[in-house]
Amino acid sequence: MKLTADDYRAHYRSLSDEEFLAIDRDDLVDMARRSYDAELAHRQLQPRKAEEDFASSEHERKPALPPIPTDEEMVQVAIIASTAIAQDALKILHEADVPGFLTETPKFTGRYAEDCFGLMVPVSCVDPVRQLLAANLTWNNQDLVCRWFERDWTPEDLEIDEFRVTVEDHFGEENKVAARITVAGVNPDTRNEVQFTGIAIVHLSDGNIGEHWIRLDG
Repeated sequence: MKLTADDYRAHYRSLSDEEFLAIDRDDLVDMARRSYDAELAHRQLQPRKAEEDFASSEHERKPALPPIPTDEEMVQVAIIASTAIAQDALKILHEADVPGFLTETPKFTGRYAEDCFGLMVPVSCVDPVRQLLAANLTWNNQDLVCRWFERDWTPEDLEIDEFRVTVEDHFGEENKVAARITVAGVNPDTRNEVQFTGIAIVHLSDGNIGEHWIRLDG
């Protein structure tokens, strides 16, 4: 039987902290590893190896993680495409004494955010966190825009079959991304191959695709 991400999540949540930390992350498949990382962050635990390394050091002190408030709404401030960037973002928050956690089910409206993490913080911390993480999420936001073009976006007022889009190049800063794209497909009337190039400017808001301007040339 093939296990799903929901199966892994349910299993990890059923374990005690001691049982959970006994799992060797390096032995897990990619899907299980992502669920493990999310559960680890949610419980605000350190991997067993990290704890062992700490115990062997007499000069380091493990900082206490800021507690998640129980009386305040938690708000998603970012959609993050990779485990490494998600963990780095969470580390930045904790070092600034800001509570937060990762979820494997981010709030989004398109396929571009599938397999991503949502970063949740208390509503009172939203604006400072946005400023704190803006520069650190530049590359992540470029990745999200590429995913959006390749998985969700379709050109308006352009009759084309077998549509496909390729992001040729992209750059940006913080929540603003510019991209060069190529759109290819088949003319529905002539059945000939057609191709268009274009440029785009896309704004993101907390990881969600926002206002965008796209121009295609034949």
